[in-house]
Amino acid sequence: EVLSRLRRYHFESATRPCNMGRVVGNQPVIPVNVDKAHAQPFKDWHDEATVLEYVRPNRWMSLDLCSRQAIRCNWVVFSIASFVMWIITILTLTVRDPEDDTSILIKEFDVWKSWVAQNFDWFYVATQSVWIAFIAWLALSKYGNIRLGKDSDRPEHSNLAYFSMLFSAGIAVGVYYWGVSEPMYYYRGGRLFKPGFLNDDQRAQQAMTVLFFHWGVHAWVCYLVVAILLALVSYRWDMPMTIRSAFYPLIGNVTNGIIGDLLDSLSMVCTTLGVCTSLGFGASSVQWGMYRLDMAINGVSSIPPGSIDWQIGIIWVITICATASVLSGLSKGIKALSMITFAIGCFTLLSLVFLDNTWFLLNNYIQSCGHYIQWLTQLSFETDSWQMLSHEFMPDSGNKLWDSGTDRLLVPVQIARTRRSATPSSTSARTPPGGSSRGPSSTGAGGSRGRPSSGPSSPASRAAAPLRRCARTSSSRRACTRSCGCPSTAASASRWSASASLPST
Repeated sequence: EVLSRLRRYHFESATRPCNMGRVVGNQPVIPVNVDKAHAQPFKDWHDEATVLEYVRPNRWMSLDLCSRQAIRCNWVVFSIASFVMWIITILTLTVRDPEDDTSILIKEFDVWKSWVAQNFDWFYVATQSVWIAFIAWLALSKYGNIRLGKDSDRPEHSNLAYFSMLFSAGIAVGVYYWGVSEPMYYYRGGRLFKPGFLNDDQRAQQAMTVLFFHWGVHAWVCYLVVAILLALVSYRWDMPMTIRSAFYPLIGNVTNGIIGDLLDSLSMVCTTLGVCTSLGFGASSVQWGMYRLDMAINGVSSIPPGSIDWQIGIIWVITICATASVLSGLSKGIKALSMITFAIGCFTLLSLVFLDNTWFLLNNYIQSCGHYIQWLTQLSFETDSWQMLSHEFMPDSGNKLWDSGTDRLLVPVQIARTRRSATPSSTSARTPPGGSSRGPSSTGAGGSRGRPSSGPSSPASRAAAPLRRCARTSSSRRACTRSCGCPSTAASASRWSASASLPST
């Protein structure tokens, strides 16, 4: 019944005229006539009539200045995204902690980042591997032959130009910033350092293997999933290149309402914050590079290390160059700037290879590729489960796990251990024949309380020690109760041991 209703809904949606503010006509939930879509010419997105097919007229803002187009946008999406980003910026700059003059919002972000990482690490790691399996299946199946565009389309740029633009716009700043600092961080025993390595060679190789993993296929698969979906709905189905269009096959015309506006606003906020993070890393890297070069040439640098003013100036220069390249278009500005930066990057890389220890670098690259291939499966599912378990045993470790803490795991384990040690049946069952005692809990002559012969004892074991000694040396439970006051029944033993003092964490 559910399937039949879904089929009927799709059929009715495909044949019913759309009256939601869009153009009147047949608006299918999923384009079923792909051949017809391929036969029609490309849509001109500079024409407002084409844009209004997918945007409600009451949400479209068009403003001209001196007979020239000045503003064209969905004012609802723009307003929501701008409001969120301005609120984050203002709170970050104004709300400060009086003790150390740091942003309270940044501290809260760190707390929530730890909460997400600790509780959803398994989900993130698993989905990354799922995306890789999905992309591999998509490429090897019959769907791998589908062109991300019309059947008659051909690539507009060369493979080198596309790779340069993808590399420069995607991971170039991250690679230059973390390419050296990340493996050095792991090698010196950073947070991702794993025990069990015997010498520096093994630690260094582990650092390179983790570096390859972080910048390998798992780093690219997120981009691939979104890019394939956007390219399919935009270039093959003639829809706007927005995040809401990616959800069109799933929820249909609902993307034209407030849900679609929220999706686009969220994507704008996340993209802007991500670009700002990369820009901040890049500005810091450029400033420290200029400082090191100035020190190497002149011996004294006029560039103060870590100067906020210098970093702000560098961000302004980078922003102006990036804005100019975007305004000049993809075929001119972005392509030209990407080719130039990629050429400079390749020159820098080759210079480092041939001016440094060439044979060692080449050997290490080939060896690290082998380690990466060998350990790819294990690293793909590594969640630090045992290392993360230590959060529940240490109260000051920043534990953010759901329904956990020292009172949820450590204390019950200690209580169970104390009860097991204090139960007469379990202790008397281990008593040798004749009532003699052995081991570190042996007592002196005459039934007096003796001290352990060797090894440290916890407060829980010391609390249960009188019951074990009396059970081994006394002839009757009544005499045991008179001599030291320890419990004489199993039930009272459990109550007594539960109220005993537990070892501190």
